[in-house]
Amino acid sequence: MLVPSPSLACPPARPARASVLGKEGQAKERLRMANRMRVVIGGVDTHGRTHHAAIIDQHGRLLADAEFGAHTDGYRQLLGWLRRHRRLCSVGVEGTGT
Repeated sequence: MLVPSPSLACPPARPARASVLGKEGQAKERLRMANRMRVVIGGVDTHGRTHHAAIIDQHGRLLADAEFGAHTDGYRQLLGWLRRHRRLCSVGVEGTGT
């Protein structure tokens, strides 16, 4: 007699549960999920004494910008600032040769 092997397919879905969040809680949850999925891109415009950095989302909307000194501490601050933004997928740097 053949013994059925365990299925390699996805496990059965859990039964749906009613949401315990009110409308405001559901809206906050949707926003939280959207922010978690947001991809952001950094850009740095270098100058002789300062560097200006900006963060945009996947639609080109400006999310944040800041200016940092062009010295060791400024570079550390710039890198830390960029790293604080979730899902940073790439950074472009415009160098002017100054």
